[in-house]
Amino acid sequence: MSAKRKLFSKIFGSLFLLLFLLAIGVFSIDLIFGDGDGIMHKYHLNPLSIVFVNFVVVFPMLLIISKKNNLSNLGLIMFFTLLTLLVAEFAFRLLPKKNATQTINTCGKALYSKYDTVFFKNYLPNTSFDIQMCPVDGGQKVENRINSLAIRGPEIGKKNRQRIILVGDSYMQSKGMSFENTIGQKLEGLLEDTVEVIQHGNPSWSPLLEMNWILKTGMYLQPDKVILFIYYNDFFTGNSVGDEGYTSFCVFDENGLPAKFKFDTDKNWSKNLMLEDFVLNINKSRLIGFLKWNLRNKRFRKNFDSTDTKSILSMDEDDFQSLKIQKKTEGEMMESKRWGILSMLRPFGKWDDATLQTGRITLDYLKSLNQYLNENEVEFELCLIPNPWQFEDENIYGKMGYGFEDYTFPKGGVETFLSEFCEEQKIPFISLYNAFSEFKKTSELKLYFPNDGHWDAAGHQVAAETIAKRIQQQAKKAPSEE
Repeated sequence: MSAKRKLFSKIFGSLFLLLFLLAIGVFSIDLIFGDGDGIMHKYHLNPLSIVFVNFVVVFPMLLIISKKNNLSNLGLIMFFTLLTLLVAEFAFRLLPKKNATQTINTCGKALYSKYDTVFFKNYLPNTSFDIQMCPVDGGQKVENRINSLAIRGPEIGKKNRQRIILVGDSYMQSKGMSFENTIGQKLEGLLEDTVEVIQHGNPSWSPLLEMNWILKTGMYLQPDKVILFIYYNDFFTGNSVGDEGYTSFCVFDENGLPAKFKFDTDKNWSKNLMLEDFVLNINKSRLIGFLKWNLRNKRFRKNFDSTDTKSILSMDEDDFQSLKIQKKTEGEMMESKRWGILSMLRPFGKWDDATLQTGRITLDYLKSLNQYLNENEVEFELCLIPNPWQFEDENIYGKMGYGFEDYTFPKGGVETFLSEFCEEQKIPFISLYNAFSEFKKTSELKLYFPNDGHWDAAGHQVAAETIAKRIQQQAKKAPSEE
């Protein structure tokens, strides 16, 4: 090897070693002394990306200046590229997901039904799994045991006291909270075991799916009261989180109640399912997931400062609709969610037609459910879960991911929309917003997990206390009303 080639080799080798040690050093400092919000988070860096660049760039350059012929160099470059991908994937799998919860299957079988004609999606009975919360959310491992009725918790025995069912989406699923600290168990304790509380929920369920579950499972449990929990994404468009999308799969009976869910069986649908399964398998790669996350967030990360967000929330309907059409990326889930959030948190009088339309779909289902429960002498109440971004220091990492870190949202129009509907239909309405706001004035405890975004222990406790107080007040009024 000539002196020039030796010099190039030495320079590139030293550069590779220096950058490699720098990446490991920065990562170690952030891991030992940080909590995930240090330099790596600030500049959206990952040490593996630096190592990856070194392998891909430095090794081929070293090979190219070697004495080997071009064909040999090409083969070696391809080999080192493949080796780099395998090493990076292996390294990713060794590192914990700092800002993501992990599901650990402890029963060795499927946990959820998929494209379920009865429930659309639900737990499968007699299963179990653990949830490993990410470090910024406490890092605890939470056991989830699903009973024979596909409900989290112990088996449900014969009814021997008043029974209340709490039903909703992932907030009621509460998979990141120990069972004894969930709202249902807290509420039962506050009522001194005079009432049995059954709690059930699934990710991205909406009132249509919740009503369907109440009709097919909940009513067999002989409830005296059903409290349905509403969250903002129940009004989103699409087929993953909102009533509008789920409606297209639902077959209704002659009374307008959900009978079953139907999925197309034509070739296009089958191809879509195969493609979806293929994508799911590809997404199991931690390396591919990391690259997709970075590419998506680079495109998506458009921060709204407080002035921008405030003006968007207060602009008139036509201007907002035009801006949403201009900014919203069709088919991009994160962008759709961001504009769905903005739509929901605008004052009710400024809601655009699309938001009103999706909201009315949900109200129709709530109206049907209220009528059904009244006919079966079951009390029905509606509870709105506040958005964590309505409080200054809640769910800071989740809020940051959508570019809203500089802004605390107002109460918004959802509460007005639902409270007016409930007043018209004579449905008792529970708002947790005021209770959460009062709690925040006197306590430094967080009500939501910083990254996951669902209630932590304090959130479950305050929600349970608010509902318990309401039930106790109703019990005191009952004798005088008879």
